[in-house]
Amino acid sequence: MKAGRRIWVKLFVNIALIFVLFVTVISIAGSTLFVEYFAYRQQKQMKECAQQIATLDYNDRSSAADSLRNAERQYNVTVTVYNNGVPIYTTIGATNGLRPNISGFDMIINRPDLFGEVVESKADGEYGKVSRVTLKGKELLIYTYTPKGSVSVDVITEQSLIENSAQVAGEFTILIATACLIVALIWSVAFARRFTRPIERMNKIALQMAALDFSQKVEVERNDEIGALGSSLNRLSEALLSTLKELNERNRRLQKEIDAERRLDSMRKGFVANVSHELKTPIAIIQGYAEGLEGGLAEDEALRQKYSRVIIEESQRMNGLIMSLLELSKYEGTLSLNEEEYDVCPSLINLADRNGQALIQKQIELDIKIPESLIVIGDRLMTEQAVQNYLSNAISHTEQGGKITLYTESYGDDGMRICVHNTGAQIPQKDMENLWQSFWRADKAHSRDQGRFGLGLSVVKAIMCAAKLDFGVFNTENGVTFWIQVRQSK
Repeated sequence: MKAGRRIWVKLFVNIALIFVLFVTVISIAGSTLFVEYFAYRQQKQMKECAQQIATLDYNDRSSAADSLRNAERQYNVTVTVYNNGVPIYTTIGATNGLRPNISGFDMIINRPDLFGEVVESKADGEYGKVSRVTLKGKELLIYTYTPKGSVSVDVITEQSLIENSAQVAGEFTILIATACLIVALIWSVAFARRFTRPIERMNKIALQMAALDFSQKVEVERNDEIGALGSSLNRLSEALLSTLKELNERNRRLQKEIDAERRLDSMRKGFVANVSHELKTPIAIIQGYAEGLEGGLAEDEALRQKYSRVIIEESQRMNGLIMSLLELSKYEGTLSLNEEEYDVCPSLINLADRNGQALIQKQIELDIKIPESLIVIGDRLMTEQAVQNYLSNAISHTEQGGKITLYTESYGDDGMRICVHNTGAQIPQKDMENLWQSFWRADKAHSRDQGRFGLGLSVVKAIMCAAKLDFGVFNTENGVTFWIQVRQSK
């Protein structure tokens, strides 16, 4: 705002200086040059009057007298006409153009001793002369014109009239110039404010743009360069806003990628640590029992069979882990989907039958609530693998004598989802996202019961991401429900 105020003040001062200089010049000219100008102009008019009078026909007295009176009124002078130096006509106190006997003017009318400045002369003897005579305290200006011939003319005016006229004109000029200066100063203030107001506005908006605030726009109300500057500033603001949004979006995506990379790196480290842990225990067990057999610690057949059975079980466990890792690697890699239209209900019944022995061992009730037929579009094998992993997970976490429910329900506008619910403890909300990580298990002691490695839900996540379908988990009043989305055929 201060910058804008300085601009309009500077503009006002410069415009005001021009007007002040102009008025000063006019005032000085009125006080010093008007008298000379008026004198020059009066002498010129007196010369014109004298030349006009010198051409009159003085044989016609009436016409000559009228012409003299007209010249007197027109040029505001008095006139005397001489013939061979003898005055024959005069307007000094005269009537009908005849010279009266006027005391005090004889020295003008009978003027053999007048001196003056010759202002014009010609080769044929015609000339004009200016004289100044003081008579009764009055300074008179006399222009004497002597054309070729016997007639000569004196044109007389008072010098004070010229000076007074010049003085009045000068004073009037100063008054008018002063009034014009006041009006001009007021106009200069208004013009400077009006001229710089849009610049102040644009400066304010530019400062907001520098602070990355692009909400304000310049109101373009002019068609000149300032209006064009405002339009350019608006276009610059829009371009910067668009660029800033694009940069922010890129930064957001980049930050998201960096965070994802960090999480992936952390997951890789955890994955390696978990694989090492899962393999270290069976290898150590196998090594210990193998060394026992080699060192002859198992002396009888029963002990040797026990050592061999432990070695076989741990080998099977290692094989199961390796197969799970290979399965996870397959689904997380470049996976080719074999989508088809099929009835998913028989597949679900088949999965229930395949887990029958495990259900019987833990006395778990399996309740199947699915329609007789449900036509879906998808990869049959991957869908079965996902549901199987859910069933295995549910069996592992359902207490002795619990219940598992396999059912379907509508999902979205045209979708369905397959749900596996098991009774038991709920999953803490803070652990919901961790469920899908490899080797993550709710039991922090990494229990080795039933050959569980914490890879089943990771495989489900990889399958559903490859198929671009939703999946999830939520707690219920008496347990937990895991679900996957399937595309229903129209």
